[in-house]
Amino acid sequence: TQLPPMLCQCTNLQLLDLTHNALSSLPSPGFERLTGLVDVRLGYNQLTSLPSGLGSLCRLKDLDLRGNANLVGIPEDLLRDSTLQHIQVDASLLGIDGMLAEMPGRDAYLHR
Repeated sequence: TQLPPMLCQCTNLQLLDLTHNALSSLPSPGFERLTGLVDVRLGYNQLTSLPSGLGSLCRLKDLDLRGNANLVGIPEDLLRDSTLQHIQVDASLLGIDGMLAEMPGRDAYLHR
């Protein structure tokens, strides 16, 4: 399942809840145009990667990635150069000493 490209035109959208939609990918490029997003819920899909533009969302504070067993990483700019404050991921996916360790001052909610 994929998102319709016109979703990326909703620039004032603040909450995007796509939980349990069997998504295999997100629009890239294009996702970075959703500049109003504060809360993104992508849990329990089939994502293998995230678009690099996710890190350029200047208002993003909360990101839920739980239940994406095939997700192999998180874009580096999302962990270092963003306003992200909370991220929810499966501990078995990234591990406590993995990429999340590079998020100084941010909370990571690891689900075991």
